[in-house]
Amino acid sequence: ERRIDRFKGHVIVCGAGEIGSLVLNELGKMAAFAVVIDHTPERLTALEDRPTLATVIGDATDFETLEQAGLSRASCVVTALPHEKDNLIVTVLVRQRHPQIRIVARHVNAAMGDRLKTAGADATVSPAAIGGMRLASEAMRPHVVSFLDQMLKETDSTVRIEEIRIPDGAKGSGRDLGGLDLPRRFRLTTLAVKDSVDAPFRYVPAPEDKLKDGAVLVVLGDVQHVHEARAAAG
Repeated sequence: ERRIDRFKGHVIVCGAGEIGSLVLNELGKMAAFAVVIDHTPERLTALEDRPTLATVIGDATDFETLEQAGLSRASCVVTALPHEKDNLIVTVLVRQRHPQIRIVARHVNAAMGDRLKTAGADATVSPAAIGGMRLASEAMRPHVVSFLDQMLKETDSTVRIEEIRIPDGAKGSGRDLGGLDLPRRFRLTTLAVKDSVDAPFRYVPAPEDKLKDGAVLVVLGDVQHVHEARAAAG
């Protein structure tokens, strides 16, 4: 509880099963603060103990349990419970009380994916659909898959494809992309730019491209360098 009280802008993960554990593992590599909720104590004690992770024993479909996980201060809720209806309940509870929180929900049935979005989920993920895409990618572009796998499994560094938002009125706003000098200062490669959250991507942007308030950069580089670049952009 003391650890959760210090968290702000963290991710709440509902469910510490196979999918939830993988989510927590990736969040740990990104040095993101997270709180995981599960009703099985053994699953929680099996997780790696780190200062950026806190656990709550309880039912994630209960609003008081979500509040115990610091819901009012969280930035995102990932609901990865095994039963789709439970993920729907979590989505409805969070969206009704906290419209600003991002919700990512797991589903199996395609129709449930639509229901989750109608209920307020910002994004839905089907492990089966992702598995199918992976099989096709292994068949048609094995070297690309190998590149991404090596990036995710590398133990000596945490290179990721990440995003950097240019806040309104920030130092980077109105400047050329090249003026940020991301490759030299932070060893980051810019893959794409969005002028706003709802705008389409502009892939492989040119150094002379202007950055507007609220623009989002998609970059490739080490997670620590991404954190440094975010601080500089603000």
